Amino acid sequence: MYEMAVIASDLQIPFHNSRAVNTWLKFIDANKDKITTVVLNGDILDFPYLSLKFLRDPAYRLRMQKDIASFQTIRENLDYIVPKAEKHYIMGNHEERWIKYVQSNADEMAWLL
Repeated sequence: MYEMAVIASDLQIPFHNSRAVNTWLKFIDANKDKITTVVLNGDILDFPYLSLKFLRDPAYRLRMQKDIASFQTIRENLDYIVPKAEKHYIMGNHEERWIKYVQSNADEMAWLL
């Protein structure tokens, strides 16, 4: 039997394609006996409301909790489907928005990083 790694990159939650994510999770489920490693390769979350480059849409200001919950659901699904697989989360530039925001505006929340 061979080992398999699966990778997801640039989901950009909340702009992600839920159907594509569900298809990816189904693939993992169908191959769970072979999968030893899962890599979430950056920009899984978008954090558009923290962007300094683009105009911020006020509609996204209250989305952060919902977006993080969507990410948590994906992680919980992975833990359920492949509990023994190594899981690696590589931060992308979009996740760095969160880090920069906390460091600049909410130092008391730095423990979340």
